[in-house]
Amino acid sequence: MRQNKTFKIFIFLLFAISPVFSQADRDRFDSLENLADNISYSQKQKSLDIIREMYDIAHDSQDSGVFIIRTIYVESIVNERQGILDSVLLQNINIRLQTDNLTPRENLLLMLSLIHNYLTFGDHISAYATALQALEDSKQLKDSLMTAKLLHTLGSCCKNVKLYNMAEDFYLEALGWIDIHTSKNIYYSIKANLYSTYLSMNEVEDKAAIIDSIQILIEEIKEQPYQNALPLLYTNIGNYYISTDGDEQKIIYNLLKASELYKENPHRHALISYNAGVYYMFRKQDYNKAVDYFRDSRNVWEQNNEIQYLTFLYKSLMYAYIGIEQIDSALFYAQKYQEFVDKENLNAQMMETYQKYITTYLDASENKLMLAESKNALKNKQLVITLISTGGLILMAVLLFIIFWQKRRSMRQYILLKEAEAKELNMQLEKELILQQVQADQLENKKRELSSYSLLLSNKNQILNQISEVNDHLSLANVSDGKRRIEMIIRENLQVDNDWNDFVIHFEEVHPRFFEKVRELYPKVTQDDLRLMAYIRIGIAPKQIAQMLNITYGSIRISRHRLKTKLNLNKEENLDHFIQSI
Repeated sequence: MRQNKTFKIFIFLLFAISPVFSQADRDRFDSLENLADNISYSQKQKSLDIIREMYDIAHDSQDSGVFIIRTIYVESIVNERQGILDSVLLQNINIRLQTDNLTPRENLLLMLSLIHNYLTFGDHISAYATALQALEDSKQLKDSLMTAKLLHTLGSCCKNVKLYNMAEDFYLEALGWIDIHTSKNIYYSIKANLYSTYLSMNEVEDKAAIIDSIQILIEEIKEQPYQNALPLLYTNIGNYYISTDGDEQKIIYNLLKASELYKENPHRHALISYNAGVYYMFRKQDYNKAVDYFRDSRNVWEQNNEIQYLTFLYKSLMYAYIGIEQIDSALFYAQKYQEFVDKENLNAQMMETYQKYITTYLDASENKLMLAESKNALKNKQLVITLISTGGLILMAVLLFIIFWQKRRSMRQYILLKEAEAKELNMQLEKELILQQVQADQLENKKRELSSYSLLLSNKNQILNQISEVNDHLSLANVSDGKRRIEMIIRENLQVDNDWNDFVIHFEEVHPRFFEKVRELYPKVTQDDLRLMAYIRIGIAPKQIAQMLNITYGSIRISRHRLKTKLNLNKEENLDHFIQSI
């Protein structure tokens, strides 16, 4: 009985405590979600660590499905802001969208995650079409926060392909759906992108007023815990002063502030490098330094196919290479710039066409619905179904054609890029082979010089060994005989002519045709001159030569002077260097 009672108490406590742990998980998850969103621009690694912790909580939670979808959404945002391409995540989102047990809210969150992944991969058309589809669902659910996010995304899609008027409309509509008191982070992001759009529009004349508004917004954001919009605002101010020949101190200050906030975000930091390159090109006329900054940006943007940035970058590289008079490179980037302008224009045309199609379709559907109320509801439904089917087929055909055309063009560009890389690699290999050959030649020369020194040392060692043998057998009884033998060895070795023929044979092995070349070029040189030149060639010092020839050092100096005269050398020319060059 006591055991049963204890067991019941244990079960009761377990059920009583489990909701507490569940609520603790929710609180921790919400805190991590907000933190990841807040630092996603500036702290890449910490954001990724937070996402991993969110997945751990999600898998262990009672509400695993909901938490996992929320984590997928946060991961998609971080990937877009950091430029992380994750095809596995994209595939996972598409699989989850096919399930039937999703709530409308979960479905919208997955669609928004899909949109952010499309933007990360540079597929603005798919992002735009998906956002428009999700927007209607969000408005029907009267989800103001989700509607604001979708409108914000649509504005960014248009801004990226320079449809600034459409972007402005979407941003302004998004601000109408947002509640600044509950969603300050999103509100400030929308305002920052709206001001950035105004600075890009030719119709806006008083852009200095926009800069003043940005400054006010910066001071307001500094007081908030959410500061994601600050780097973009600082970048816009710095870029504005560059384009208007403004105060250089303000340019440097704002670009440095943006760089500090983007220090762990290479994807966004590339934008700062680009602006720095523009600054050095147009304000400092330092085209080489500008090219260095532009290359840093190119390496990052080309990986993610950032069309909206690469278009500006290739144009700037074209001007920079013109500045340093590298016309081939300038023409290459001019062609790249035109290709991306064409691609950008195509995306813009597709978005405008799609938007007009949706608007026309909605207007037509509304008019026909009013007609159906007065005439025949069944007939109107058939007409609407026919219109939808026809329009869907036409749109699908157009989209498929455009996708096929883009892939074919991308493949051609990829092949050209690989060919250029292969050509550059071959040139590098050729340079390395030449360098290796030069090093091998230098090494061979060193070996030859070493052989010469070895020859001389061998001769000296032979003499010393002969003297040592005599000394070992020397005794008091035959001192005079030993002395005579030592003097004989010394006299024999002082007669350098006796060993000259042997020396010439070894010298010619190390320095082939040296004497022959000298006699052809300078017929006046004597045998003594050739001997002196040979010793100089193998690097023997003048004092050592005097000892070897058994003459004074002064005689060597005179011989060197006469030799310079015979070789037609000026006083300033170095005899040793000249002989080494023969």
